[in-house]
Amino acid sequence: MTEGPYKLPKGWRWVRLGDICLVIETGFAFRKKGAPDGDLLHLRPYNIGEDGALDLSQRFLVPSDLCPAGRRTLQPGDVLFNNTNSVELVGKTALVTQPLQAAFSNHITLLRTRPEQAQGAWVALALRAMWYRGFFAERCNKWVGQAGINTAMLRTFVIPLPPLEEQKRIVAKVEALMGRVREARRLRQEAQKDVERLWQSALAHTFPRPGSDLPEGWRWVRLGEVAEKPQYGYTSSALSEPIGPKFVRITDITSGEIDWNSVPYCKIEAKAFERYKLKPGDLLFARSGSIGATILIREVPYDAVFASYLIRVRLREIVFPEFAALVLKAPLCQRQLIPQGAAQKNINARVIQQLLIPLPPLEEQRRIVAHLQEVQEKIKALKEAQAQTEAELKRLEQAILGKAFRGEL
Repeated sequence: MTEGPYKLPKGWRWVRLGDICLVIETGFAFRKKGAPDGDLLHLRPYNIGEDGALDLSQRFLVPSDLCPAGRRTLQPGDVLFNNTNSVELVGKTALVTQPLQAAFSNHITLLRTRPEQAQGAWVALALRAMWYRGFFAERCNKWVGQAGINTAMLRTFVIPLPPLEEQKRIVAKVEALMGRVREARRLRQEAQKDVERLWQSALAHTFPRPGSDLPEGWRWVRLGEVAEKPQYGYTSSALSEPIGPKFVRITDITSGEIDWNSVPYCKIEAKAFERYKLKPGDLLFARSGSIGATILIREVPYDAVFASYLIRVRLREIVFPEFAALVLKAPLCQRQLIPQGAAQKNINARVIQQLLIPLPPLEEQRRIVAHLQEVQEKIKALKEAQAQTEAELKRLEQAILGKAFRGEL
């Protein structure tokens, strides 16, 4: 009798996957970026959702003559195992619930069970439970940036197997419980969207549309009127060795922050360094990629310059830098940077200079900044609570699967 890691309920047994599956086989590779004459869906690792469902929002087609006729239909109960991915994702598994005309890549292994012994849904749940607890991450073959579980290894893995009717009962119970988890996750995602809308609403309420009436003491100005001439960044190659100053690029800016530890270096002459040197209070605009994204440099812990796909703006003393950073993120400026329906691929200094912004007195600017920072703190707390909720939902999923495979449901 095959032995497992813990004692099973009466009537259950440990079995190797190879003993209860009619089919355990991988798909085929198709390395072209696209197949203009493709007529057959080719499933890839991104089609296997982390929730155990197939995600067909992305579809890759290949010529059907690459796949034998008998292997072009996936059946309800088929199990798709992601055999190659990052260490964290290798082993994620999805269950096929409807007939599907599709092939699959060599990074996916199909398991088709012996119906008189095991339900595909049971096997899929067992593999998901193993993935959740890190079973595959511990045992996979590891290469640079990738990990894998080959077919021979997969055949030897053991899972608990109750009688067939018990499998069906537990699968139905697990699905009912997981349905509640999915609904809770959907509500959390809706709440997350509400939080994002709350910030945009706060900005829109604080900063009026261009041309509208302003409170007493406020005035409309072009950014070019209250700032020095915008400056394009320095062109150079990024270096990993600490030769010269830090070299800030668009890719080094995430969520409005710079991860200075990951910023590379560059060679630059002393005279040019003085011209491109970053200082606290500088505003940087992304010229491409996340067009119009703006970051305020609050501190510069290293000697640093900015790269050519960024534009720097230095404000005059009548503008509080924190105020400018907030108004530039508001809908009124984002609509000017990227007009609706525009095919604009990048922005330039002229566009930045022409930005129309509302300008209150300095003390009012500081008051607005303090108010919006309070709003940001509340939003941050909401996001932290949502992240905690997501972690709790994941722990709940693991607990449900753990109970299912110990015979406690």
